[in-house]
Amino acid sequence: MGDTSSHSEKEIYEGCIALMKDITKMFYEYLSVVGVNVEDIPDDEQFYVAYYPTEIVERLFLKRTSHSGRMSQLSKCKELEIDPYDEIEFSFDDFRSTDN
Repeated sequence: MGDTSSHSEKEIYEGCIALMKDITKMFYEYLSVVGVNVEDIPDDEQFYVAYYPTEIVERLFLKRTSHSGRMSQLSKCKELEIDPYDEIEFSFDDFRSTDN
């Protein structure tokens, strides 16, 4: 059997963020395909989701373990050198035209 080594937890975390951003972009593109002009949607109704790193760390590494909880989340963020208070935003802002 071949080598099945994996990425580090930091790389898994970063890959998760990249995947979530890719899905946001795909959703943006999908709306265009089905005829929704995102530029016509009022700003307060635009797609927007934000997660704290602690929420992502909990889901990826701590859920269903004896280490789930706020202190464990903060400890894991420190271990991964991630700012636990720096919200990660997923929105269409990165894909919308700036020609308005």
